[in-house]
Amino acid sequence: MNRLLDRMTALRDERQAEVLARFFRTGPGQYGEGDRFLGVKVPVTRTVVKELWRDCSDGDLEACLASEYHEARLAALLVLVQRFRHAGRDVEEKRRCIDFYLAHLDAVNNWDLVDLSCYELLGNWLLDKDAALLRKLAVEGRTIWEQRIGIVSTMQFLRHGRLDDTYAIADLLLHHPHDLIHKAVGWLLREAGKRDGARLRAYLAPRYASMPRTLLRYAIEKFPEEERRAYLRGLCVTYVCHSCFLVETPSFLMVFDYWKDRPDGWLKKRLTETESPVYLVISHFHEDHCNPEPLSWPNRRNLLPKAIVSYDVVKKRRLPPELPLAVLRPGQPYACPDFRLTPFPSTDMGVSVALSLPDGSCVFHAGDLNNWYFSEGEASLKVSLRDMEGRFLSVVRSLQAAFPRIQHLMFPLDPRLGKECERGAVQLLERVKVAHFHPMHYWGQEAALHAALASLSRRFPDTCFHAPC
Repeated sequence: MNRLLDRMTALRDERQAEVLARFFRTGPGQYGEGDRFLGVKVPVTRTVVKELWRDCSDGDLEACLASEYHEARLAALLVLVQRFRHAGRDVEEKRRCIDFYLAHLDAVNNWDLVDLSCYELLGNWLLDKDAALLRKLAVEGRTIWEQRIGIVSTMQFLRHGRLDDTYAIADLLLHHPHDLIHKAVGWLLREAGKRDGARLRAYLAPRYASMPRTLLRYAIEKFPEEERRAYLRGLCVTYVCHSCFLVETPSFLMVFDYWKDRPDGWLKKRLTETESPVYLVISHFHEDHCNPEPLSWPNRRNLLPKAIVSYDVVKKRRLPPELPLAVLRPGQPYACPDFRLTPFPSTDMGVSVALSLPDGSCVFHAGDLNNWYFSEGEASLKVSLRDMEGRFLSVVRSLQAAFPRIQHLMFPLDPRLGKECERGAVQLLERVKVAHFHPMHYWGQEAALHAALASLSRRFPDTCFHAPC
């Protein structure tokens, strides 16, 4: 007589069984296809196991694991957990439990069966051992359930401060095709983040943009709401005014070439409400690019933005020399854990700047870099085409060599150039692959701007052209 199986069967509840069958997705083509339920809730199963586990033989457990009923298999696994827990220092008894578990993994065939057994058994067993078995299950597991065991078993490691294996196995499963693996990996990353939030953020920085959304949502569930939004939004570039843009990433905000805020004070509100660090980058000293006002706007943590400025801003004494965090000169990058700024020459004043992120994406702010060839207009603005074009293309070639792909390009479309307004943009777009083009420096002449954007979009259909709003 198998008291465990008999007791579980006697607790059958048909109405609850229908509910559980829907919950565990047992329909055709679903992950739990064909699984059957008695309708016994987990707390009731635990009560039965607590009463009977000492009386269960291996044969009883094998019969339960071979059962068509989900709850019978769960009861057998929970008995095995009880045996392992009560084995104390009996290593051989623990080994027998593990060998039995591994021999019957075919019966561990739904996510709750995995999650309620694997870290109590394999996780505990491997606490003082190498995790090669878990890595093997994650990569070579015959089913998604064996692969899920590979990552979920590390929960016990996390509880004992051992984080390395969770991150290593997460990397192995990061681009798994199944949603149930995404959820498991995200869950374990979230638990790892509870122990060391900085390490989780460092792990996410180069990976979050390409992660499955479900995995990312689970991993960042305990982050502050604003930070969660930033991760899910990814890299965000927002036009403010003239040549000023706000670049938002999950770990920091960066303002380029502030001159004026929007009439509704949008930028100030955004910077003062964030808890992330804020940087103000100034490409050169011209008044319409260089207004240090945001340096007086503290964020919610009462931290002021940090200035990163071109060498000419200091030279012209637009800021005290001791104020900037860094001074940018062509060929002298500034790097920190969250980003790297690579300055390039300008064809007017100061520098143009490439912002590169840990995930490999690049954002480029041209500052006053352009092919400033004024074929019409005031004589004081004219310069020879040969001279200007040579200087401009020299910078573009350097940019192309360093960053052949740019995710977001902020570049002047200045109507004062007349029929040459698009010339510099065309020359750059012909040489560098650009995903998103953000026009700037158009002096409020929206009709001319939209005409230029329409022309460019026809010529470069693979680039998304953004009209300021």
